[in-house]
Amino acid sequence: MKYSYIAADEEQYDPSSFSEGVPVKARYRHAGNQFDAGNPFIEALPLPREGRDTLLAYTRTIPDTGIRKGQSRADAILKVSLLRQLRFPLPFHQELEDECYAAIVNSYRDRHVIGDTDIDLKIVNQNQTTITHQILAGDIASATDAGFHMIGYSGCGKSSALQILFANYPQYIIHEGPDHTRIPQITYLVVTCQPNSNFRALYESIGHAIDRALGNITPVYEYEIQKAAGLAGKAERVRRYIEQFAIGIIVFDEIQLIDFGSTRENSFEGLMTLANQTKVAMAVVGTEDAYDKMFTNLRTSRRLGGEILASSYCEDRTYFNVLVTSLFRYQWFGAPVALTEGMADALYQASAGIVDQLIGIYMYMQIDFLRAAGKPVVDEEYIRRTVDRHYPGIQGVLTDMRNPLNDKKRAAIARVANEEMTKVLDSAKQERFKAEITAGMDAVAADKRKIDAVIDAITTVTDAYNTKTIEKEAVSVLKTRQAAGMSDKELTRRVMERLKNRHTDRRPRARKASKVMDEKHIVMKNFLEEDTGI
Repeated sequence: MKYSYIAADEEQYDPSSFSEGVPVKARYRHAGNQFDAGNPFIEALPLPREGRDTLLAYTRTIPDTGIRKGQSRADAILKVSLLRQLRFPLPFHQELEDECYAAIVNSYRDRHVIGDTDIDLKIVNQNQTTITHQILAGDIASATDAGFHMIGYSGCGKSSALQILFANYPQYIIHEGPDHTRIPQITYLVVTCQPNSNFRALYESIGHAIDRALGNITPVYEYEIQKAAGLAGKAERVRRYIEQFAIGIIVFDEIQLIDFGSTRENSFEGLMTLANQTKVAMAVVGTEDAYDKMFTNLRTSRRLGGEILASSYCEDRTYFNVLVTSLFRYQWFGAPVALTEGMADALYQASAGIVDQLIGIYMYMQIDFLRAAGKPVVDEEYIRRTVDRHYPGIQGVLTDMRNPLNDKKRAAIARVANEEMTKVLDSAKQERFKAEITAGMDAVAADKRKIDAVIDAITTVTDAYNTKTIEKEAVSVLKTRQAAGMSDKELTRRVMERLKNRHTDRRPRARKASKVMDEKHIVMKNFLEEDTGI
């Protein structure tokens, strides 16, 4: 394959242009080492972010904080909901960037293209079929390539980190070879495991992820895997697709939701066999509850590569203080509230340092303050009351977070609290809309009366336009700045001017109309000229 390289200082891809299901034409950058030189599947990959770029990528702020003069309580509560959009750089993010890039590169090192122009392989992209003649096969004799496994408490930021990580990669790349040959490359798939699902469902979910990557609204590859008989048949279909689409890495998120107990002991081993056959990298992301279930032996752990402890930052009080300080920049308390050491301690004791838990508590602090009849004092005691009210029983499970059972109990309490918060936010939306209705009903009623008057005046003198057409033009006039204080007669005149510039709604007559002004036109003329004296 012949291809050209981009300049060293040139952007390889613009991540803002990535769109699900839309193929990206490969752009190549010289490999960093001689082992990967000339490998298009590696040289088409963007480099991992580093340093400041990583900090910027994993940081998301929110605008327009604080209560403005005249702002309603419902509006303020809805602004508080924006806190869920906050993202902070966490200590494991750089390790995740590096481990994932290394895993994808390793997955392409021991693979080679096999092609035959007499064999047509169908690719269904956006439910349109094209043809390719190649696959990317793994070298069976080579050692199994490693991926990674990321373990941490529920809510510590694993899934959101994956989303930001892969926003840097084009998911579906097209390599153009000689004679306009097109070779597909799916760089990554993220498969979110479903509660109580088994490995049959997991294989089908891989097909669903392939369909999403290719933009197939009507399932194609998921359906093909569903049709396959037994785990072995489904695994074989997945193997074919890994080779056909040159898939770099498959990440299984929320792996603890898989029902390991209801499947055969070698089911997870079947995924490892796929990795050995195809050299695709495998990664799993989940809570510590899944660790022992996945890694029944050292061999499985080693084949999933390095371990990323996503929740290790939760034990770092210095870093937690940085998080809380950043969070307190967003306030709807009316008067600014200064963060004290005691308040930081109370928040740590109630969140165990888990960022999602911390944000949830802080949101309730704001919401309770906004809903209170009298404005309470925001201090460490206020924080404890907020936690007791919305997260009852959580203190009892935070004493030993190393116990996976406690993490499950904490996540269940937090889930109930989040559901209640959703109800509060939904109520605020309705409250705000009720205020808009109250403020706008009189104005809307006045406009409706004017529109009815215009329709009545025009239809009295002509049947050239139906009522919907007249109403549409009247609404357009009322939206202009000049409409304020406009009389019914002036509004009718403006609407008639607009109607004259469009075709009549009435079908043309077979013979020309008489030039003699009939009674209807005389009435309209008098109506429009009544106030002008013309």
